Amino acid sequence: MIQLSKLYQIRPSKIAGIEDTYVAYCFDEACAYIQIRIDNEEKPAFNKIGNDKSNDKKSKKRIKKNQRMLPSEIYERYK
Repeated sequence: MIQLSKLYQIRPSKIAGIEDTYVAYCFDEACAYIQIRIDNEEKPAFNKIGNDKSNDKKSKKRIKKNQRMLPSEIYERYK
């Protein structure tokens, strides 16, 4: 997403089709923050979904909840 926005010289929120101005702003800020961290040669710490060995309902709910994240939650992954 970030590379495409650089290539086409438009905001990542436009590529994603985000129409709400505040959500678009938050998304663009998150992309900028991620790009800065990558430029500083930091590697993101991604948590793979499905690594949890337990099959109980609580862990499945947690995994489903983690699939959609707020920009503030994305920032936390890079701390």
